[in-house]
Amino acid sequence: MKRDIRSFEPVGEENFYAVIEINPGTVMILLVDAEGNAKAMSAYIGKIRARTILEQMEASGIKKYEGILNFPL
Repeated sequence: MKRDIRSFEPVGEENFYAVIEINPGTVMILLVDAEGNAKAMSAYIGKIRARTILEQMEASGIKKYEGILNFPL
C-alpha cells in the first residue's frame, strides 16, 4: 500500500521491476507500480542469480522502472 499524508491507498495494478545494489556483488529486486511504490522485495541475492530472474521478468513482459522508488528501507 502506498502512503500519503492523510491515508493509505492501494498500490497500482501495473508491474515494473527495479534493482537496488546493496554491495558490489549483491542486489535486491523490487516489484513496483507505475509510481515506484514497492509491492514486493526479494531477499539480498547475488548478481548472477539476479540476472537470471530479471531475464525471466523481462520475458514475461515486466519492464524496468526508471523513476524514484518508494520503499520501506
